[in-house]
Amino acid sequence: MHQPVEVIGSLTGSAVFDAAAVEAVLRIDATSLTHGGEYTGRPATQIFVGEQAVVKLRSEVRLDRDTARQWIRQTLDRERALQVYHPEKTWFLFQRQADSPPLIGSICPRLTPLHTILRETPQDLQEAHQWLIRLDQLFAMNFRVAHASGRSLDEGLSNFGIGEDSALYYLDDDTYSWDRFVTTAQMIGTCVRSLPWLTAPLGLELGRALRQRIVTQWGDADGAISLIEQLRDVFIPAPERRDIISAIQEGLTEWQRRRRSRVGSGGGRPLAVLADIHGNLPALDAVLAYLRRAGVQEGLVLGDVVGYGPHPRQCIERLRQSQFIVVKGNHDDAAVAGQIKSGMTQHARWSLEWTCAQLQDDDRAWLQSLPPVVHGEGWMAVHGAPVDPSFFNAYVYQMTYEDNLNLLQRRGLPLCFHGHTHMPGLYGRHAKRGDVRCEDASQVLGEYLHCLVCPGSVGQPRNGRTAAQFGIYDPEKGQLTLHALAYDVAQTVGAMASAGFPQTLMTRLHEGT
Repeated sequence: MHQPVEVIGSLTGSAVFDAAAVEAVLRIDATSLTHGGEYTGRPATQIFVGEQAVVKLRSEVRLDRDTARQWIRQTLDRERALQVYHPEKTWFLFQRQADSPPLIGSICPRLTPLHTILRETPQDLQEAHQWLIRLDQLFAMNFRVAHASGRSLDEGLSNFGIGEDSALYYLDDDTYSWDRFVTTAQMIGTCVRSLPWLTAPLGLELGRALRQRIVTQWGDADGAISLIEQLRDVFIPAPERRDIISAIQEGLTEWQRRRRSRVGSGGGRPLAVLADIHGNLPALDAVLAYLRRAGVQEGLVLGDVVGYGPHPRQCIERLRQSQFIVVKGNHDDAAVAGQIKSGMTQHARWSLEWTCAQLQDDDRAWLQSLPPVVHGEGWMAVHGAPVDPSFFNAYVYQMTYEDNLNLLQRRGLPLCFHGHTHMPGLYGRHAKRGDVRCEDASQVLGEYLHCLVCPGSVGQPRNGRTAAQFGIYDPEKGQLTLHALAYDVAQTVGAMASAGFPQTLMTRLHEGT
């Protein structure tokens, strides 16, 4: 006799729903899936809603029975690890006819979809706060998954449900690549546009709660700053709702605001722009001495204080004693995490492993505290690229500069300082000449609508010159001057040789490559 349902297993390890329970729900007509309705999903997904349980058939997954069983077992292992689903969720195979291919399905206790709760008008402020807690729980669940697995939940409200135990559960079967808060920002924008009860005071509370979740999960505020930046691109057509986005940013931004007030507020005084020091103390000392003689007191350091060079602790100490603002680079981040990324070259990995062994706890704490992005009057500063949610991994170069200029244009921001490429010059968007690349030593930035400026590298130049490279920006004149300053290369190379650095890294300093 043909048995249409074969139960494979549940998240608890034992089958909570048996074949008869599944068949009973399947005898109900499938529910129409509509945008904004109680149940939503892909067109290929069929949902059957019973009084106590909901069945989902994945008709787009077509496998033979043995392969389908294996698919389900792997899915169960993955879902158990995530710990975001209702524990009674049970997977099964459904075969309408003995000769038809099996369909993969799941059954779960009937939960109340979150969007049907939050779209209603709260009775009072207390209820509004309860709903705000639900939003916080949703994002906290996703942050936990992202940190643990590098995957992301679909943060749409319809993908979450409330059980009889008042707990929040994830309803979507799938997870997605974690995009470092880009989708989170868009989801916050959706909430601001569609939830009338979400006011600016509640938005401030949400921002503070999200900040705490991020710091607790990742151990630093980088993610909060990334989310602030992504919220800048969220589309909010109603002016009265834009205040809510600002309030959420305010809740996220206290840490960043303290640093912003320290730089670029000196009445138009010149600003030193340094990047990629890379543990090269003689080069850094030469640049700092020049700036003191020139009377330049304010400055930006665009990341990668450490890595490649023999003096990581000394360079950190010099900058801690200065009044310069320092943003986090990819080498700084890797040195703090103690995890050398596979995308780095062999010599970069070697130097970072060596660097990690030299650093002390206070050095790591200082590197960890560095912001990934800083804003000033009419400019932003990052290590890598403004379009990158991490701000220190991607490069600004021939293949990417247009996207980065587009971001500046979209935000109405004239200028972005960046490092990472080690190549001094700028990409500018000119009203008449279009997008151009310019490497002149003296440039009037006011001629451009938007521009991306790299001062070159203090500690490891790569444009064929061995001199320490940096820039000085005069905001009053809108002028950038690029400098290349001789320093004692032999002293740095000697320290590298004594520490056993690879010959390739020493040769690069001698050749400027």
